Amino acid sequence: SKDDAKRFHPTELGLVTNDLLVDAFPEVLDVSFTAQMEERLDAVEEGSVDWRNLLGEFYGGFKQRLEAATAN
Repeated sequence: SKDDAKRFHPTELGLVTNDLLVDAFPEVLDVSFTAQMEERLDAVEEGSVDWRNLLGEFYGGFKQRLEAATAN
């Protein structure tokens, strides 16, 4: 239809890339994670959470997943 022509459609490469990212980083691509992270970043902005602690908590698990994804 005419409306379909105005929409974005993912390429095969885009679909494969998305699947690989979801497999490698499921928690980061989860909507609840991003909502929670947004709240925590707001707390950093307000000064009630230290950004170094927040980054340290996130990066520990992320680094392990990144290394596993790189190896695979």
